[in-house]
Amino acid sequence: MAIIIGFGTTVGGAFAGACATSVNWGYNPNIQRLYCLGDISPWRNVEKPTETISVTVYQESGGPSNHDVSASTDCDDLSAMSASVSPGGCGPVPAGVSGNFYVTNYSYSKGDPNLPGQETWALTRWRSGISSPITPAPNHYIRTASEGQSSEQSSSTGITFTGNVLTGTTGSVAAGGIGSSDTIYFGTVTHVGGATLAAGHVGSGSAGTPVTPLWTD
Repeated sequence: MAIIIGFGTTVGGAFAGACATSVNWGYNPNIQRLYCLGDISPWRNVEKPTETISVTVYQESGGPSNHDVSASTDCDDLSAMSASVSPGGCGPVPAGVSGNFYVTNYSYSKGDPNLPGQETWALTRWRSGISSPITPAPNHYIRTASEGQSSEQSSSTGITFTGNVLTGTTGSVAAGGIGSSDTIYFGTVTHVGGATLAAGHVGSGSAGTPVTPLWTD
């Protein structure tokens, strides 16, 4: 296991120059093994590998803003986002990851009125398997409707709604203590990022922005 040092690790691409507070990256082979009766060895492995990056940055410190997550009306009409991680550490450190990814989730949180909020971007990309061309990378991508919620109807939490917006409330309090209650807005989301919630306020927002890979002729 390599030791990673935060002071020596940088993020780049769309996050270059932003004040990032944390980053996570990983790889999942997503293997489906096909078996035949009477044989304990797989007849064939079907791989759909994915690489993921999750980056958290302080609001208004740089990084992506107003990223389009509208539903697709044609193949490949969704925009990719460049991202990279260059880890620094002690001794041999595995190489980082870089390339174009698709946004699959966005969240914003500002729990302290005196501190800036934080935006978290979850990114995914699909790779070819080791059995390529049997398991090639997808050649098209589409996005279904993005759904989200926010404590603000404006885009100050990085969530931009379109169409009808539903409104509800949440709250909690314990005996002898102080609780809180919030109005929450729910709806279809067209853009994420660029939170601007001002000092003296608290709030949150999130959106799932599902991407579907396609294998076509």
